[in-house]
Amino acid sequence: MKNKKIMFTVIAFVLTYLLQFIIFPAIATNYFPRSNEATVFYFGSFTLLIIILELWIASNIKFWILGDIIYIALVFIYNGKGLYGIGLEGINLDEAQPQYNFEYIVISIAIFAIYIIIIEALVKVFSSVWRKYRI
Repeated sequence: MKNKKIMFTVIAFVLTYLLQFIIFPAIATNYFPRSNEATVFYFGSFTLLIIILELWIASNIKFWILGDIIYIALVFIYNGKGLYGIGLEGINLDEAQPQYNFEYIVISIAIFAIYIIIIEALVKVFSSVWRKYRI
């Protein structure tokens, strides 16, 4: 049973990565590389993944950490050169275009990793409270 949960967790993180960085950018090209809609899709899909993992697949935090490591490694390997603002330096104002900078990938991924950890912790807390006090 433990091996199945590990496998499902890894598959869920890899599928989420494929949706976020390969499939959706290819389908909805008018929203990429950066837009508000793309950002909502990124954070929304990841939050949904964490909720699904907690409620139906694996509530053990060790499985999540494994998935996080795999996901972050995949994002580092291929991030679409600016998808969701990863690796971009500068802002898009007054005809100034942000530049893709490999050094900023680490900063962007660190920010996303912090977001992932916060969402996982919040879902874990809410899930624990809900399981403890449900009638």
